[in-house]
Amino acid sequence: MPLTMSNNRPQKLSDLKWLPVALSCGGAIAFSQYLGLHSSDILTLIFAFLMYPVFRKRYSEGNGFCGASLVCGVLFGSFIGLSAFFTETPMFKNVSDYILILPLSIMLVFFFESLTYVIYKRTDRIQLAENRREPSQKKKTLVFFGSMIALLVFWLPAFLYAYPCVITEDSKDQLKQVTGQIALSNHHPILHTMIIKLIFNTGKAIFGNDTQAVMLYSIIQQLFMAACFAYLIETLYKFRARKSVLICALLSYIIPLYHAMYSVTMWKDVPFGGIMCVLAALLWRMLRKEKEEKISATELVMLFIFSVGMCLMRSNGLYAFCFLLLVSIFVFIRRHRSVLAVMCAALVSALIINGPVYNTMNIKKVDTVESLSIPLQQIAAVVTYENDLTEEQKALLNKVVEVEEIPGYYTYYLSDPIKELIRAKGNQQYITDHKGEFLELYIQLGLSHPDDYIKAYIDQTFGYWYPDEQYWVTANIALSEGVDIVKESKLGIFDDFFKFYMDSYYDTPFLGLLWSIGTGVWVYIFMFGAVLRRRKKSLALVFIPVLGVYLTLLVATPVSSEFRYIYSLFTTLPIFCTIPFMDAPEIKENISEAAVNNVNGAQE
Repeated sequence: MPLTMSNNRPQKLSDLKWLPVALSCGGAIAFSQYLGLHSSDILTLIFAFLMYPVFRKRYSEGNGFCGASLVCGVLFGSFIGLSAFFTETPMFKNVSDYILILPLSIMLVFFFESLTYVIYKRTDRIQLAENRREPSQKKKTLVFFGSMIALLVFWLPAFLYAYPCVITEDSKDQLKQVTGQIALSNHHPILHTMIIKLIFNTGKAIFGNDTQAVMLYSIIQQLFMAACFAYLIETLYKFRARKSVLICALLSYIIPLYHAMYSVTMWKDVPFGGIMCVLAALLWRMLRKEKEEKISATELVMLFIFSVGMCLMRSNGLYAFCFLLLVSIFVFIRRHRSVLAVMCAALVSALIINGPVYNTMNIKKVDTVESLSIPLQQIAAVVTYENDLTEEQKALLNKVVEVEEIPGYYTYYLSDPIKELIRAKGNQQYITDHKGEFLELYIQLGLSHPDDYIKAYIDQTFGYWYPDEQYWVTANIALSEGVDIVKESKLGIFDDFFKFYMDSYYDTPFLGLLWSIGTGVWVYIFMFGAVLRRRKKSLALVFIPVLGVYLTLLVATPVSSEFRYIYSLFTTLPIFCTIPFMDAPEIKENISEAAVNNVNGAQE
């Protein structure tokens, strides 16, 4: 590339021949410090050689600004940089002064920005859509039921292994509500509890025992989840995705066993993940329709049902749906106002059910501290690490918790111990009655100890943005307190192999990436950027429901890395990975044969 000079000064970044070399050396140093390598380790030099082609390509002539790669670079580099502040197993072990983390993180930002830019450029030519007409309804039906049957067949070992159903503490509490042993509580979604009650009572009437009653729940939930995933695959087929794409989407629900195990687990997060999967596919279908095309009554009914389900199946689903509705207004106001009308109707219905309807059922409200996980952890961190509260601050906290016991209960990645300590005091109403005083205390401690607040926040959320965090994902227990359930695996000689494969992600390279929340979030961010860079911005709406759920976790998660809380990301990931490469500008959109006939009829 010729060097362009004016007054002996370079005019473009590509004129700086030394820049890729300098950035390669800086990036190699950053990664060697991140990995804790010694200064004499030859891997640092190897890193520099491997990074040089990336930086040279990024800063070659003709490569300008790209907002998507910049956002990815800032986020990914920051995520790695923040790992220096982990309470346990911190990265950057050789860095003695935290002030050095900033320049190292900046170098990581440069590397990730360049890497994502180069990948975006290389993927511009990728096309996953075939240039053909939309398949017939008969073929789409075959794909739907074929996918559903395939999923059920491959999930059968999980059903036999976990027979009759996976029942954890949360599930046990809901079963106790179902059988009338404890009062109904919205600590778990009432909608989900009512579904469990309907299926459990039906199974009890048919089979006459609790074991087969919960077995029926497993069967019905497997059918529901398989249908949701099959609908997404059928949507890909409808929009002319290649066969290899359909196979990969199917395998993404088969290879990582958490889909199979979750399908037989009595958690609200599982059907919520299926609901989010269908909503993503529905939104994509509606965005693909031209202004002149009408949205079918079936799609509108599905949109209403699954929107209500999103609002009621998880407490944060309501907030995420409000966020989705707000963004949808800007997308559909000039295109398909019927979509907005249905979504508004769904929100109103959910609010009525969640308010007046549940009130008439005397539903027990969730306690105050349940939604205060991160503030509680931050205050507890200050008490644990500093122990310098004023007498007034101690007196206020002592109204609701035994301050002296906080250091013994504080767990950096889990808020439940502190919540239980507050519940043991039995004075949560004082928090409600003196919100202003506690808010003032929270701000005071944050201003005096910002480092402890930041560290506590990182510790409480790191699993949702840092890839290399391994936390439990699936369970295989059936707690039977209050119900007569006999758990017994039906896999026989294959029982040990199934358990081995289910736990193999801990030690198997690449397979562990499929189980990593952080990796899934990185892929999501990258694909979101690809959509914004290559497509109409309206297609980004498909990403919004999961984004809403993710943001609520970043402000209120009770656990630092709970896979099931963000399971909806993994149920929808196949569509996120496909959308950026389905509608490239150079491919003319084909319309369905039905639409052609409608146009011809109108012309006649």
